[in-house]
Amino acid sequence: MSEETTIIWMDGVFDLTHYGHYNAIRQGLQFGNRVLVGLHSDDEVEKNKGPPVLTQDERAALVGACRWADEVVCDAPYTTDLEFIKPYNVDYVVHGDDISTDADGLDAYRHVKSSGLYRECSRTRGVSTTDLISRLLSPHLRTTPLPDEDSPAERELLLLFAADKRWKGKQWSHDGVTCVKGVERMEDKGGTVYVVGAWEVLGVEDVEYLKDLSQRFDNVVVGVEAGSEIYERTGSYPLLTLKERTLALLALR
Repeated sequence: MSEETTIIWMDGVFDLTHYGHYNAIRQGLQFGNRVLVGLHSDDEVEKNKGPPVLTQDERAALVGACRWADEVVCDAPYTTDLEFIKPYNVDYVVHGDDISTDADGLDAYRHVKSSGLYRECSRTRGVSTTDLISRLLSPHLRTTPLPDEDSPAERELLLLFAADKRWKGKQWSHDGVTCVKGVERMEDKGGTVYVVGAWEVLGVEDVEYLKDLSQRFDNVVVGVEAGSEIYERTGSYPLLTLKERTLALLALR
């Protein structure tokens, strides 16, 4: 007997899409088995929160690359509307445990909560779009390496991301340099391509590039440069730690 489909709706801005966003989508699956992600339009975001850094099309491409997102729905209202989500046969609406308010200072999920459809997941601590913007606006970070201690929370996320049933890779390592997807060994062989990079805040060009490689080759091995290597090559340190950049890559299809 096929598994009954339980549809989850998760909406948001998802600006400068990062591993915290991807982890929220992953957590949505604890309430169901199909996740629809609603994206607020650029106008809705500007009206309620301020102008986004990325356009809705860019955000849609980055969210759509997440292996836990089954469908992306654009132009979702900032305040979750029951009539808007009705055609999607949503069973539950899931959001993080942080408060989201609209332009009037009201809970953006008030209608969902009163309907009984609301469910809550844990916000990923230590990362946010606001934090990323702050890093982008702090030039001194480019000359100072970020601490990359082995945080228990990040280590747990690395294991959760790689152990998830939607993970298609056979192996991964986090010994300071490499994330491996879809191969059993690192040596070159027919049908396998190796690509290495900094993989700073992921952009549309990054996910499109990796998608193209996955369509052209049987196996794709993705190497993640350490911060010291990036500094030697470019004269600047990355704004994200090695673990943060690895987590974002592990979340991709």
